[in-house]
Amino acid sequence: MSTQRIRRKSSPNEGMNGKTLRFSPRPLGSQKPKPIQTARDSEHQPFPQPTSSGAPFELITNQPSQGLALDMQAKIDRSWKSKTPHSQQPLTQRKTSEQISLQPQSPLNFPIQRYPLGDQYNLWFSQPHGSLSAKPSIQRDDEDQTTTPEPTTPTTTTTTTTEDTTGTVPVATLKLCADVETADRSKLGLVDLAQAKVGHTFLKLSYNDTSNVPESMRQPTKRLLQSPTGSSFGFYPLIYRASTWTYDSAQRMKRLETPGSGTSLDRRHTGFSLNPKKWVPGRVEEPDVSHASKGEKSYVLTQPEVDGLMQYVEQKKDAQYNLFKYNCTNFAVEAVQSIGKSAPSGSGQYGDIMLPNALYKNLLDLSRSGDTDVTLGPLAEGDAHDKKGDKKTGKKSSTKKT
Repeated sequence: MSTQRIRRKSSPNEGMNGKTLRFSPRPLGSQKPKPIQTARDSEHQPFPQPTSSGAPFELITNQPSQGLALDMQAKIDRSWKSKTPHSQQPLTQRKTSEQISLQPQSPLNFPIQRYPLGDQYNLWFSQPHGSLSAKPSIQRDDEDQTTTPEPTTPTTTTTTTTEDTTGTVPVATLKLCADVETADRSKLGLVDLAQAKVGHTFLKLSYNDTSNVPESMRQPTKRLLQSPTGSSFGFYPLIYRASTWTYDSAQRMKRLETPGSGTSLDRRHTGFSLNPKKWVPGRVEEPDVSHASKGEKSYVLTQPEVDGLMQYVEQKKDAQYNLFKYNCTNFAVEAVQSIGKSAPSGSGQYGDIMLPNALYKNLLDLSRSGDTDVTLGPLAEGDAHDKKGDKKTGKKSSTKKT
């Protein structure tokens, strides 16, 4: 019978020489021996180590937990005494308040006064006198305590300008403006009246110094007067203009301004009437930028006069409009007269009816008489200040040439 050699697999517990390593199990009741700790090891282990049984932490010296070790507490006390400043030392080792002088080379040659922040807590704070953030020193009630006088700061005298309480200083400029739409600026024909070419009369107000606008001024007048262009006021009859309202008037309303040019969304508003007895709804527009001035007269106003002008504008902001009795020219001329200023009559061509063309004729006469406060705009091609007067002047001038 042939013998067959069986190859045995190596066990993982088998050593290099083929022998099997045997481990003896530890008895169940035995405990793992604790490592022996030396004094040198304790210096590198400042924190207590937990026990194998999960008991609370214990110190290295097998003493109950009572804080830091005695040698560590001694080291901390020595560090407090040698390195830490007075304000950070333990409360039991602090000294009483004292004056500490700085080094001679320091730019601050005044002492530092330590004073408590409060009586409830025993806290201290050091603050140099004379600095920008210095607080007034609080003196203690200890005996033999010398009071240190607080540093005195030099007082500076400021000169204040007194405001004008009598209202005699001019603060603003008012302009009475006339815009005409006819070739003869001094005359309004019946055909022009039928075609609504009546022109427009309005007011311009601006401050000499925009920073002097009073805070009591209402909006949007205050905001407009704070701009270089100032504000303007004009009286219009209300007229239905839906397309204009959509693009321009809505933006003006967002700025607390009026819609402009008498624009309305009410179909019943058809503008002025040629019937002298018919009154229609009107409105004072601010700012009034629909017309350009072709003739104007300037006035210098004080602050009381500005207040009176604004009071008149406020009273007429929703007045009734009548082409023959109260129109844009009546509004502007009476506004100037309400603050005690002399203004042209604005009438003459059709009796007492006040119109922009008649106002322009008054301004032309004032300019020819030498009034330097009147300014007339340049003539366009085919226009004339006054065709009758220009013709007379032309004849005289032609006679002189011959």
